[in-house]
Amino acid sequence: MSGEGEHTIRSALGTLCICLLFFQIAFAQNDKQAALRQRVRALEALSHQQSNEARRDFAETHLTESLRTSLDEKELFSMLHTVGRASAGAGEVMVRPDSNAVRLSFRGAQNIDVIFALEQQEPFRIETLSVQTEVDVFDTIDGVSVAPITWENLRERLREEESAGFSGTIMVVRDGRVILHQGYGMANGKEELPNTTEIIFGIGSTAIDFTRAAILKLFDEGQLKLSDPITRFLSNVPPDKTSMTIRHLMNGQSGLPNFHHDPAKDEDYDLTWIDREEAVRRILDAPLLFAPGEDQAHSHSAFVLLAAVIEFVSGKSYAEFLHQNFFEPIGMRHTGFYGLGSGFSAEQMAVGYGPSRVGEVNIPLNWGPTSWLVMGSGGMVSNPGDMYRWVKAIHTGELLSEEALELYGRGNVYAGGSDRGFLFVYVDDPENTALISSNTHTRSGDLPGAVAQELVGLVTHRND
Repeated sequence: MSGEGEHTIRSALGTLCICLLFFQIAFAQNDKQAALRQRVRALEALSHQQSNEARRDFAETHLTESLRTSLDEKELFSMLHTVGRASAGAGEVMVRPDSNAVRLSFRGAQNIDVIFALEQQEPFRIETLSVQTEVDVFDTIDGVSVAPITWENLRERLREEESAGFSGTIMVVRDGRVILHQGYGMANGKEELPNTTEIIFGIGSTAIDFTRAAILKLFDEGQLKLSDPITRFLSNVPPDKTSMTIRHLMNGQSGLPNFHHDPAKDEDYDLTWIDREEAVRRILDAPLLFAPGEDQAHSHSAFVLLAAVIEFVSGKSYAEFLHQNFFEPIGMRHTGFYGLGSGFSAEQMAVGYGPSRVGEVNIPLNWGPTSWLVMGSGGMVSNPGDMYRWVKAIHTGELLSEEALELYGRGNVYAGGSDRGFLFVYVDDPENTALISSNTHTRSGDLPGAVAQELVGLVTHRND
């Protein structure tokens, strides 16, 4: 499962579905826990297995003989094909107990639930398996509801949510005026370090917005066209991808799978280091969900490929391009990348209190340099103050031309996060916006998500 969340664009957060969460299943035997993880990874890896021979190998390795013989081969292969397609397009993956079985939920291009149970003795193969397709995310996830937040009770209600466990930093803007900019809860509970307006958070796939703007900056400078095929910038493009354009990558029509991690090689699907060349090779080698331009499905990998294009065209690293063209000119001093090379200190960063913890202290500083598993689609940090600078600079024309701004859009709700505890939500409108960061995000529909939903509704007049 990948930790960087879906870059969700919505007119409202009524179906907020952000992070890729892996909930630990409480099995009595350690061997069974290891087997469960192995079976889940194998089900995810079906996205790379297109042939019936590969599906037959999966069945012989991971299914009990009684299950294999109880299913018609055509029915079984169709089921595994459905799982593979859903895994390839997933922007959210969850694993959790479901009665005596386990429910593996894929949310993205195709929403499905895979319900399976392991046999009770080694090697703990899958003994029951079924698939539910097109499941609504709120059919299976309990959401937290909070009392209405209004302009009149804004400060009081947020303090109440802080008492209820909300932790993070919030900025609210009404008619171009900052109404509230405040930290809540603890950035580091062990050190008793509170969240402030200066604290830095992981922002998940919010980095996609920087990639979109960087491509449009190169468009403004005449260095590329959105109609350019990727073959103009990349070599060894396979035949099924030669018609793919920059526009296809930008608008979700590339046909690329959502992610390009390798379940057999990558211990962490976000943080394991791979370089640009390996990322480009994996992305170009991946089977397409559909021919470019013929359908639509969100792909983080598409934005990683765009980050590579930015480097090829500009002659600068992706990080250098963003810093020189965007962050430094507008004073985004709290925005950057993972790892010790970020220039930030541990005291500046919020600790993530999510279901997945990495490092002795779970902060982006300790996660290693941003890998090309997520470069251009994740792997970055910021805070509401910096992101409001971004929103203002973008929409006042300071960074992009009027034509580019038309392509960039305005007023959308963007959400990103990770299973390491971070959530970031904002409305892309400098006049009326809420920017919410949290370091206690545990699952879709939790308290930080519910608070974000209320605040987005407030500034977009959807709570009226």
